[in-house]
Amino acid sequence: MCKVSDFSECPHYRKAEADDAAWTAEVEKAKTAIVEQMRGLGLNPETVMIQIENAAETRVELLAARKEARRYPRVQVKTSREGNDSFVTNPIHDKVRELAATFDAMLKNLGFGAKVEKVQTKIGETSGVDNATNGTEAGRGRTADDFRAAVLEDLNRI
Repeated sequence: MCKVSDFSECPHYRKAEADDAAWTAEVEKAKTAIVEQMRGLGLNPETVMIQIENAAETRVELLAARKEARRYPRVQVKTSREGNDSFVTNPIHDKVRELAATFDAMLKNLGFGAKVEKVQTKIGETSGVDNATNGTEAGRGRTADDFRAAVLEDLNRI
């Protein structure tokens, strides 16, 4: 217990302020990373800044929960009133899974959910897909980035 006249001199208060500043810095770093990745995908992050802030905060919470979860075993022994032992999942690991699923859903809502390795096109000769094979042989292994590059190259030729 602190016995100081000014609460700002209390070491617990100073630690809480330092922790809050570190958390805010981590959120800003995560937010910057998400914005840069969205711009790299050609998305407009300015229209969804609230969602980006929520996703960044969830990411920081997820990392902190994972760090805390590593200190405890994944499975615990629970003893019932009758004395029977059973194994249960540690609640902090459940929280980590819940936060990971929430963060994954947030990223999908922001546009990161597309599986580019499965994108196939039937655009014609310019996309590198042979229309005679209906895109099954020649289009296999093409990504969305390859498709975007081919379209942009065709536009430059016009």
